[in-house]
Amino acid sequence: MIVNVLYRIKKSQLFKDSFWAIGGNGISYGLLLLGGIFIARFLGKDLYGEYGVIKATMFNIASVATFGLNFTSTKYIAEFKQYDQSRLKAICQGALSITLITGIILAILLFIYAQTLAIYLDAPRLKIAFQVLGIIIVLKAVVTTQSGILAGFGVFKIIAQNSMWSGVVFFLMCIPMAYWGGLQGALGALLFSQAFNCCKNYVSLHYIMKKLPGQHTCNFVKELFRFSLPIALQEISINICNLGGVFLITKLSSLGELGIYSATNQWEIFITFIPVLLSNVILSHLSNSTNDRVRHNRTMKIMLLVNFVCTLIPFIIVYCLSRWIVSWYGATFTGMASVLNVVILAAIFNCCSNVFRAEFISIGKNWQFFGIRFLRDILLLVLAYILIQRNSGENAAFYFAIAYVISSISYLMFLFIVYLLITRKHKFNACD
Repeated sequence: MIVNVLYRIKKSQLFKDSFWAIGGNGISYGLLLLGGIFIARFLGKDLYGEYGVIKATMFNIASVATFGLNFTSTKYIAEFKQYDQSRLKAICQGALSITLITGIILAILLFIYAQTLAIYLDAPRLKIAFQVLGIIIVLKAVVTTQSGILAGFGVFKIIAQNSMWSGVVFFLMCIPMAYWGGLQGALGALLFSQAFNCCKNYVSLHYIMKKLPGQHTCNFVKELFRFSLPIALQEISINICNLGGVFLITKLSSLGELGIYSATNQWEIFITFIPVLLSNVILSHLSNSTNDRVRHNRTMKIMLLVNFVCTLIPFIIVYCLSRWIVSWYGATFTGMASVLNVVILAAIFNCCSNVFRAEFISIGKNWQFFGIRFLRDILLLVLAYILIQRNSGENAAFYFAIAYVISSISYLMFLFIVYLLITRKHKFNACD
């Protein structure tokens, strides 16, 4: 019986899509990580720190530039593919147009205020790097939206292949370019890899579009903008919350405590690696099953279980090895083990929250989701401020981690409660 169940799972489209999402993107992430190690060795600690600042800035701004269209395009294309394929081209064009315009506007603003940002970070020499970063941000934003569109079509094998080859390009280019060109060379490798991925995705989308039946020339921009607005606001809320956390720890405590918390965050990313890769797979399958409640609910249950198991196993490993892991960081990271154990606990609740995020988007309840997320971010910052202030800045990383866990648990509970209220009140349908 167990063998039969496993065989059915293996043959399911959900399993195949998940396999490609994890496999292809996993290889890409692995190559990026390996390339980062070589860049760190060539640049040294200080220059690599600057490289890290630039990369973090890129990801934060690019997430805003996409305007949530990586999720929106997945939902709309997965739905319309089922019952009205004549509008697919208009959806793709609208999503890419908004992303491109938003990305260019943010790139121009970054170009203008590059010097101000560099001075604020006490690194005036990064002015030119930030100006060049604008081009990378546009490319990254377009790539993210393109991947969302391809996810809506369900071509996860193509997404994985394009991402993998982009990782190969970055790895092959970063070694000689970082060695001979330093920081500028490393940024150049990043630029070329994003440009390559953008071109690969464009070719893939062009091939898919050619095979679509007669398409309406309707303008879908307004509809996409309306649907994506709360998702974009949610991304902005996340970025503000992240910056607020940095501000709280540094102002109420020290950079050392921030260093400890930042180090533990890397392990949370490691633990939630698979659930993050599966996010578009979940959204795609939930969106194209809104008219089939049985299939929809089954997909929800399966992905909740998969996300939970794929998070719980690495959580147990890291928790048991936490003191050994902390020993890698040196004597200055005293007390990091307790912070690490608390932070990774939050990952379990966050992985389940990601499934509910996909569910809310798939049934068009974006504003409700934004409201819950916004309250979560406010709760985190307020609670962190109270705890750190009460302890006079001592062990700020630990108390921020406590606030993080409490807010994560509350976030999941509110998502679940609102989800139950919505599903009892409304029937699932694509036009809700």
